Amino acid sequence: MPVIKVEKQDGLAVRPFDIPILTDTPLDGSKDVSSFYSKFEQVLIDIEKSRNEMLRANERVIIELVYRIAKIILLKEISVDRNYIIRLAEYLIDRLDVRDNIQIQINHVDFKSFDLIKQELEKKFGPLKNLNIEACDLLQNGGCYIRTEWNAVDASVETQLNGIYESLLGKL
Repeated sequence: MPVIKVEKQDGLAVRPFDIPILTDTPLDGSKDVSSFYSKFEQVLIDIEKSRNEMLRANERVIIELVYRIAKIILLKEISVDRNYIIRLAEYLIDRLDVRDNIQIQINHVDFKSFDLIKQELEKKFGPLKNLNIEACDLLQNGGCYIRTEWNAVDASVETQLNGIYESLLGKL
């Protein structure tokens, strides 16, 4: 492989080293150097492509890491914050815009706050006709299912986390 001889000053000493040339085309101008430049350009394109692929692969790893950390924090916060289920139910009922025939299923731990949940919902929305709050073994603490005559909403913790995860992946 042809090389270019270069001298580099290192402190006070000058030492020679070689730079390999990517083509057989001499750089003395005696031949057309366009093939050299096209090969060099392709090398640069390949390097850029590889760099972008590595960045995309690392973005996914970073998003996975962010998701796992957020999940741990969210689950810890839900276990400590007794009012989370109230805020979640209020938000969903408000979005559904329904004030009667509402069935809410919540975890057994959250069900211990049944009176407080019902009281807070009625304080925000006024009297709710046929409001039924039940305990459900299938739900984690902090999640709920809400059913009305017209809608059914799965607001389980798993569904909420999956929504966050899909949203993060959608940014890629």
